[in-house]
Amino acid sequence: PNNSIETMGVINDPALTLLKQLEKQFGSEEFVSISFSHENIFNPKILKIIKSISSQIEKLSSIDSVLSLTNAKDLISKDSQNIAIQKIIKPKWFTAGVPKESQNKILQNKNFQKILFNNEGTATSIIAQFKSLGSDNFERDQVIKQIETIVKSYENSNLRIHLIGMSIFDRFAMQIVEKEQYITSGVIVLIAALILFAMYRKSIFVILPLAIMGIVMVWLMGIIWLTDSHFSWILATAPGIVLIVSICDSVHFINLHLKMEQKNIALVIKELIIPCGLTSFTTAIGFFSLATSNLIPLRDFGIFAGIGSLFTFVATILLLPIGLSFVKTQNQSLSVFRNFQKTLTKIHNINLNHPKKIISISLVILVFFALGIPQINIEANNISMFKWGDQSFKEAHAYTLQNVGLGSEFYAFLEGGPQDFTEPEVLKSIEKFQNKLAAISQLTIKSVSLADLVKQANQVMHNNNPEYYKIPESKQEISQLLLLYSMQGEDEILNKLVIDDYAKTRIRIFTYLSNSAKQTLKEIQDAEVLAQEIFPHNIKFGLSGRPAIMTNSFFFIAHSQIKGLAIALLAICLILALLFRSIKESLFSIIPNTIPIVILMGMMGWFKINLNMGTALAACLSLGLVVDDTIHLMWNVKKHIHQGHDYKESLKLTLNKVGPAMIITTMIMCCGFLGLLISQLWPTTFLGILVATACLSALICDLYLTPVLINYLKPFGKSNQKTITASNNNRVSPSKKIRRA
Repeated sequence: PNNSIETMGVINDPALTLLKQLEKQFGSEEFVSISFSHENIFNPKILKIIKSISSQIEKLSSIDSVLSLTNAKDLISKDSQNIAIQKIIKPKWFTAGVPKESQNKILQNKNFQKILFNNEGTATSIIAQFKSLGSDNFERDQVIKQIETIVKSYENSNLRIHLIGMSIFDRFAMQIVEKEQYITSGVIVLIAALILFAMYRKSIFVILPLAIMGIVMVWLMGIIWLTDSHFSWILATAPGIVLIVSICDSVHFINLHLKMEQKNIALVIKELIIPCGLTSFTTAIGFFSLATSNLIPLRDFGIFAGIGSLFTFVATILLLPIGLSFVKTQNQSLSVFRNFQKTLTKIHNINLNHPKKIISISLVILVFFALGIPQINIEANNISMFKWGDQSFKEAHAYTLQNVGLGSEFYAFLEGGPQDFTEPEVLKSIEKFQNKLAAISQLTIKSVSLADLVKQANQVMHNNNPEYYKIPESKQEISQLLLLYSMQGEDEILNKLVIDDYAKTRIRIFTYLSNSAKQTLKEIQDAEVLAQEIFPHNIKFGLSGRPAIMTNSFFFIAHSQIKGLAIALLAICLILALLFRSIKESLFSIIPNTIPIVILMGMMGWFKINLNMGTALAACLSLGLVVDDTIHLMWNVKKHIHQGHDYKESLKLTLNKVGPAMIITTMIMCCGFLGLLISQLWPTTFLGILVATACLSALICDLYLTPVLINYLKPFGKSNQKTITASNNNRVSPSKKIRRA
């Protein structure tokens, strides 16, 4: 599984491009915050624990650096001309304890407040910075496990230690997804088996479709593995969804096989190969439309779910007829259809007697749910996406908000000319940006910049007089301070803030882990507005970091959904036009299938279901599914019309022929998607509810509205009743045969 930033971002996102550039120049942005509370974090015992945890984590191969209370360094004045850098915790304090005066001085240190400790000295944090791991999710997972192992060894010290950070969040989400893959797939298979057995009452008609499901899963997972694709939590839902879809063609084959008096498998294949092939292809188009998205997770899901849909058709056509050829069925097997026949006959009569009511009710429903579409809210609640289970991540987030610890980090990247960031006015603009951002931001914990380092050095050089915690007025003085700092052998700290002869610098903006993509977007927009107002025109500004990239992804979803729906609709119309050899008939088939999509999207608006990476799959996925029954219905009606039946008779024959399969497949799909309710992720749960609703509403439309529209609009032209009349005239009655004899 892979939830790395490269996997979850938008292709060619400027923020992602900038982040990769910053990682090459300044190092990785990825970190884990290890936080805990104690009545006095300066207690020698606690200091030893902090030092021990820090040193153990620092030895891990994937860790770049560790910052903690016991290894943090600060500037001090050696004399009026020199400065020095030393650790804020002296070695003797690990045994003798930190004097009260020194504790107060440390707690007032602006460089480390809110990052390493709270104002009261009762909570502390250790920041473990990763090396650049890119999309190597295995190594990322391993280093987090190693950190967890180190932390757990101190549970006996009566400390409740919390881990927080985007990497922890991603790992927590993927652990849930890994477990749910097997559970959800098992539930879907069980639901399908129960419905199939309840309908057909013969185990062979359960075993054969489930065998097809199993073969399709092996093929699909094999191709995902062979292509070495990034297995994000969205792609992880594809196998379960393909399992649900894979059962539909099997049901149509079994139903027609049972209805035929002569069990001729060749005739079954001939009858179903075109409509089933078409429905599989249109379902695949619904999936493939997501492959046009620039969102990597949606693109991968669309590609592999579409391939799975095509695999389903191939496996069904090649293997299911072979299995059915060995099945001996008796006439009593048709008892499965008797209850359906009564219901379908009633529905047919309602359609004939109340067409205007059906159309009127459909229009009212369409308008009601259409009004809900503008209410759709694009949002992603990272913390709230989990329903139950392990609460450690939520507890860690709550602890960070109340005490100390970092959730994530933005980077404000500034680029000018050589030595530009030694200019007083430029550094003052950075200071102004930081102060204004802190005043308006609800997420920012603290920001760190070159300006902070210069102000601190200036204060130290003036006997720690607080009045000198400011940017010097001359470029020469600033250059002198920076030279003195670099002479202390601490280039690593300076190089994380400025490079290329002081032509490029960054502001590190440490934030809480946001629970709202909208809030994060507002913070980004506010920062960009401030930058335009504050920084000189010769200074280029860019904002990046994981929160910015993920937010761009979330708000790209609406564009992806509209684009995907448009492509899917156009492609399905073209394919149906080629099949029916009529643009009018292809457009007609789309009309009743817009209602389920409008209902789905209207539900999201009226019931406040957020549009996010999970629910963004619903519309395109549903469009590919809901058109299937319409194709079977129209294909058979057209066939009966061409055989000479009138529209009313054709509709009755078609409902009796394909109606049972339509109902059974919809039952399986609805129950299968509702099986996603067991997911611990709200986006997956809502995806199941939305698609199940779309499938159910599509069935109702195909049983009521579509027949009424077919009877009203007569899209297949006039029926040729002469064919039937001529056929009837050529028949010789039994009485005439006797008289001739």
